[in-house]
Parts: sequence; structure tokens; C-alpha cells
Amino acid sequence: MTLVTSHDGGGERLTIPDRIVVAPSVGRFRRFDTVTVGHDVEIGTCIGILESPGCLIPVESAFRGRIERILAEPGQRV
Repeated sequence: MTLVTSHDGGGERLTIPDRIVVAPSVGRFRRFDTVTVGHDVEIGTCIGILESPGCLIPVESAFRGRIERILAEPGQRV
């Protein structure tokens, strides 16, 4: 991670090479079996679902890249 501070009135910029897919709502996370560490994803790739009372909500990647870690365990509340 790099933090760059500018004194020319431009403010601060934060550059982070890693991206995190964030759940769009609350619920229990269920990862698709086809999504594993090392799997390449495109923008819009559905990596799992959230089970909420009365609905299933897709969890989609907003980024293109490779999955390096999966932080949520199957069935974990997020």
C-alpha cells in the first residue's frame, strides 16, 4: 500500500494494488464451488450468493483479476 501526500493542494491519494469484493447486503455467504483461490474473474463474475430471509443476493466481482484469498467461510454471516 502506498500513501502519497501532496502539498500542492491536490490532497492525499491512496494506491492499493489489492481489491476486495464486498458483500452487497447482509446474509450468509455461500461460495460457488467453481470459484477457488487462483481462479481468474472478470467484472461481473458471480462468485457466490448471500442467503437472506426470503431472498438470494448474488455477490459479483467489481474487478478483473485473480482470487488470492477467500475471507468469508461458507455459511458465515457477512
